[in-house]
Amino acid sequence: MGSLSSNLSTDWETSSSDTDETNSSDSESLSSKLIPGMLIDGNSNDYIVEEVLGSGTYGAVARCRIQGTEKVVALKTMSRRDYSSFCNETKILERLKKLPQYNNHFIRLNDSFSFQDLLYQEFELLDEDLWEFMEKGGSLKVGEVRAIAQQLLVALSALKQLGITHTDIKIDNIMFVNHEAHPFRVKLIDFGMACETQRLKQKGAMQNLTYRAPEITLGLPRDEAIDTWSLGCLLSGLFLKTFLFPHNSEYDNLRIIMKLRGQPDQKLLDKGTLAYRTEWFFIHNTKNSTENEDIKAFLDLVKKMLTVDPANRILPADALKHPFITMEHLNGCSDKRYVRNARKLMRNVQPGKFPSDGESVISERPGPSQVPVNTFSPCMRGFSLGAPVHQKHQKHSRLGFNQSINQYFINPRGKLKNLLVYLNYP
Repeated sequence: MGSLSSNLSTDWETSSSDTDETNSSDSESLSSKLIPGMLIDGNSNDYIVEEVLGSGTYGAVARCRIQGTEKVVALKTMSRRDYSSFCNETKILERLKKLPQYNNHFIRLNDSFSFQDLLYQEFELLDEDLWEFMEKGGSLKVGEVRAIAQQLLVALSALKQLGITHTDIKIDNIMFVNHEAHPFRVKLIDFGMACETQRLKQKGAMQNLTYRAPEITLGLPRDEAIDTWSLGCLLSGLFLKTFLFPHNSEYDNLRIIMKLRGQPDQKLLDKGTLAYRTEWFFIHNTKNSTENEDIKAFLDLVKKMLTVDPANRILPADALKHPFITMEHLNGCSDKRYVRNARKLMRNVQPGKFPSDGESVISERPGPSQVPVNTFSPCMRGFSLGAPVHQKHQKHSRLGFNQSINQYFINPRGKLKNLLVYLNYP
């Protein structure tokens, strides 16, 4: 592979239907070139393709075994047309290798090369992404969301230290390492659209609308705080099993944000190119008073992450000190079993970070945390692959995530029934 340009960055753009069809055709072609049993010559290793794991608008991924060994890896292939994205992701991940947090929180890139006019990246082989997990297991308990939140906040804090903005935080860009062996240990993937924050484009669309920060739509100054907004949307979606804000229309998306979270300060709006008005969030009472306290702490954190003014939005480093993450609000709570389980789960994902009370975890329920997972699940749709080809236009509808929050205002149900109280919705 040639030398990497120091100024390469990739911007997200909404694709037209014609472009989608072209990308779908390209990815199908790439997938067809990864034939089980074929040999791919790399820089220092040769790879035997064992199974095609997934394909999307930007490439395909195969499970491969390094020839002469039993080691298996994920090999991603892209066309030369996507050279800029390929180089950008490679450059960013090489920078991340210098961080102490790299091995625990970011997808590990082992090598990159070209072969027979195609581009390849060798990644560690991970488990499945959060989208697949949610499809199988439903919504998560607040303690499980905390385990995921803590790890992703460490990742975002590390990115901020390096002056990097991911720009594409979403549910299918978070992958489990090995959910059966290490429950809820996750890594952030897909750095094809990441860029240095100082080079972040200040005009035009970026980010998936479901996770898009309001400053993007309003044409306001933008920085790494857009990642924090996206993470707030992701975490609330994991808990509620529905996205907070509409994803089919920029107007409806911003209208609901303003209705639920309030309007930015007029001085900030004056710096932008657009304008509109929100305020809410959720309260979800259970029969367990300790869990209720935990949920309130979670909601307080997400509200801070979904602050409309990016200047006042909580920083990842400060979010890591929030009581929901440190669990200091659980000290002295009546349900000791709940607290033990919460601490046990956090020790599983961050060994040595949380005090042990010397007691083993007590299983509270069957569900996602106890569902055995195939370590080599055929769902490796991360790694900058884009939308899966075979379900590209129906992905959000399968989980009901396309049912945005405004559809519940008149007849709220389930977890959303009393949510509007917390945000003072009339």
